[in-house]
Amino acid sequence: MKENTYDFGRSFLRWTSMRIHHTPRLQVDATCTLIREGESKEYFLSARCTGETMYADKDLIHLPAYEFAMVCAPDEQYMFFKWYADARLNVIEMHRIGEAMTTHDGKGAPVIEMRVNMAHHARVRALETYDEIRQAILGDKILTARTEYLGADGKTQVVMNYPVKVCNIAHDRAHWLVDTGAVLLPDLSAKSDLPIGMLRMGYIVFNSWDWAEVILRKPDSKAMDKSAFTESRRLIAKNQILCAD
Repeated sequence: MKENTYDFGRSFLRWTSMRIHHTPRLQVDATCTLIREGESKEYFLSARCTGETMYADKDLIHLPAYEFAMVCAPDEQYMFFKWYADARLNVIEMHRIGEAMTTHDGKGAPVIEMRVNMAHHARVRALETYDEIRQAILGDKILTARTEYLGADGKTQVVMNYPVKVCNIAHDRAHWLVDTGAVLLPDLSAKSDLPIGMLRMGYIVFNSWDWAEVILRKPDSKAMDKSAFTESRRLIAKNQILCAD
């Protein structure tokens, strides 16, 4: 599949906002494709930034500060997260393209387009052994990964693609461990007015080809927050590590 060759370092999400008529561009951190009854939809997670006042001469960073990330189905729907030190302030907000996103000043910003440009490596190869992973790590090779699993509903096939930003190798035994993110995956039990609302940011950890553990940011009513690391899962999954030579 062509998605296996994604070059995340050269892949970008960008949108145009009309309130101050500008275009933010964010690097793509991960993708997630949901496949059900022969239909598939791919979603894209941006890199994170902090909240800012655009094009001012001073006091650029919003206080209290937060991390911001965007998820989108290009030119259809978008969702953004804001993560504060105080998790009770966290925000998850979703819209259709053309609708306005809320802003720090309360005026809102209509988003008229949102596009993704995914670059590709010319060639990748699957790493299948400890020695191959070790050589790639010590050789500073570019690695991506792919994780596929059947969702908890028994109907939705989930395909995650993401760069391997962190990977560990042992020197005295043939063991390796991927511990990386951010990744994008669904919470299929989530209630949402838009399909994009079931997507969550998380991290993935695995040292096997047939299972993985993930930790998700999702709302937790008991803690009265709107998006904290509240759920870990073990997935029966097919993992691949891919090396771009």
